[in-house]
Amino acid sequence: YDGNNTATIMTRTLATAIAGDTVSYSGGTALFSNKDVADGKTVTGAGLSLAGADAGNYTVNTSVTTTANITPAPLTIRANDNTKVYGQTFTPASTAFTTPVAPVAGETVASVTETSPAGTPATAAVPGPYAITPSNATANGTFAPTNYTITYVDGALTVTPAPLTVTASNVTKIFGETPTLSAFTTVATAAAPGPYAIAPSAATGGTFTPSNYTISYVNGALLVTPVPVPPIVVPPVVVVPPVAPPVVVVPPVVVVPPPPVEVVPPVVVIPPPPVEVVPPDAVVPPAETPPVALAAETPPASESPQFELPPGTVFHPELNLAVLGTGILMPPVVVAYTPPPAPVIVPPPAVVPPVTPPPIYMPPERPRKPDRN
Repeated sequence: YDGNNTATIMTRTLATAIAGDTVSYSGGTALFSNKDVADGKTVTGAGLSLAGADAGNYTVNTSVTTTANITPAPLTIRANDNTKVYGQTFTPASTAFTTPVAPVAGETVASVTETSPAGTPATAAVPGPYAITPSNATANGTFAPTNYTITYVDGALTVTPAPLTVTASNVTKIFGETPTLSAFTTVATAAAPGPYAIAPSAATGGTFTPSNYTISYVNGALLVTPVPVPPIVVPPVVVVPPVAPPVVVVPPVVVVPPPPVEVVPPVVVIPPPPVEVVPPDAVVPPAETPPVALAAETPPASESPQFELPPGTVFHPELNLAVLGTGILMPPVVVAYTPPPAPVIVPPPAVVPPVTPPPIYMPPERPRKPDRN
């Protein structure tokens, strides 16, 4: 096929001429009934004539019919390569192709059918490639697909990563604390005040496939604030009124006199001294007796003997001592009496009731306003 109906006469055959004559069949043109491909197409030859030294001796028909084939011409249609961003669907254009082996002059391919079953869905993963398959070239003007042996060549669909921005959330922490960062890189403990970068990376999870995206990671900011100092609340001065001491009632001292002591004066019997007869004019000294702690009224020296008593001797008025002796009259004496010691009165202990201090009102703490830098 060459796009027209012109035929080329390859051979010409005449009926048998007379032996020895030089005659040939020559010239003329031939046309197919149309230009399209087909087998056994009618070809009409015209303008044929005789040639040779003996041509004048003969006559010949100037036209002739025969049959011949028009075979398809080669044609190659290749789908153009294409790209798409992950997450987008892809619909190939019907005109996105080239013809490396073009149709005959004057004919063009208007459109073809292109499909990419694997690459069309939005979920087609990066990078591919996925085939873009052309087919079914349509007739256009003088172009008829049937006149060609068409070779279709696939194109390639490449899926590029979709843009994705991951921004770390800003975080504030108190100095000394370790912040909890979800799906972000760990930030070491830092001194106040910052800010410090919170760097996100390695996005994962869900149905998300990182290789389908060109990911831009944007740092967040970590601010470190000083540890809040609680306000110093000075409690109000509580005036505690003086507490009067309790009145201690001391019961009167009851003096219980000791029971009377009944003292029975002892009877002291002093045997008389031996009587010695002396002349009347002789003085008989009294017999020596041991000193006793006795008190007696001092009789006249002519009537009774003398007794020596220790100094400081106390006499009880109710005790009398009579000394009996032969021929000697003793005066009454009083035996020394030592009074009992005075009783010691111990007063009962004073009971002081406990004193409960009055309640002290403490106002609630109010939060301190943060420092302004």
